[in-house]
Amino acid sequence: MYATILVPVDGSDESRAAIEPAVGIARAVVGTVHALSVREPLEYDLPLDDAETIEAEADRRSREALTAVVDRAEADGVDVVSEQRTGVPDREIGNVVDERGIDLIVMGTRGATAAATGRAGRRDRTRIGSTVERVLLEAAIPVLAVPSDGPTWSDAGSGTPERIVVPVDGSALARESATHALEFAAAVEATVHVVHVIDETRLALDSVSQRLSELLREGAHDVIEPVRFDAQDRGLEVRTDVRRGVPAAELVSYTDDVDADLIAMGRRGGRADDRDDVRRRVLGGTAARVLDQSSRPVLTIG
Repeated sequence: MYATILVPVDGSDESRAAIEPAVGIARAVVGTVHALSVREPLEYDLPLDDAETIEAEADRRSREALTAVVDRAEADGVDVVSEQRTGVPDREIGNVVDERGIDLIVMGTRGATAAATGRAGRRDRTRIGSTVERVLLEAAIPVLAVPSDGPTWSDAGSGTPERIVVPVDGSALARESATHALEFAAAVEATVHVVHVIDETRLALDSVSQRLSELLREGAHDVIEPVRFDAQDRGLEVRTDVRRGVPAAELVSYTDDVDADLIAMGRRGGRADDRDDVRRRVLGGTAARVLDQSSRPVLTIG
């Protein structure tokens, strides 16, 4: 799987966070890394000298960003190609996905523009930059979003995840995403943690009877068991758990508790939580919140 892996970079620390995971995955699955740098066109008419200076600096940063990917891949013996384009970043990313038959996109959760905005003192309400968000909304292939401020896979001496959290909610979409996550876990020989969160936002669980509480837990195990059996059939080490609470918060907390390296989940989920929020309605409320809150990489599928 993942024969072709796209890594968009812009020279920022945030985008550089994606390089090591992309190369590690490519090495594990014998894939090719496609490095892409997109230079955005100038939005204003400027004197020729100023425009040329800005263009030259943008070109330098773009080439340096690509060189960082190429050098890292070649050092690990991974096949790599690089490309520089001019245009709107998310559109060019989509074009490359279609033209090159990309199987996986690996991106830093925020790019240079979003990072600069945060440094300028504006309230930083999300880890996800606008370009990454648009890619997540539009991409038909898996997207791995990598924060720059969390633990790295090399911290444990590996370039790939060793422990993967796979959330399941009983929906067909979640089951399909879990199957993909297990395929990936088998490719990188990771331990799988299958977890279901009993959603307290749907039920007033403090007031339910003990019998209903038991039925909810039984239902949670019924959701988990097919994925557990699938993981075992693939020869994977698998652990399971049931939690209660707000799904996104519980998933992020659980991932920290088991010191997992990755959350692999459906992008859109079984339902959308915020009916008035288009972004969350398309992404799925839980996926959007996990992406916002997690300091660890999140692989969104579907």
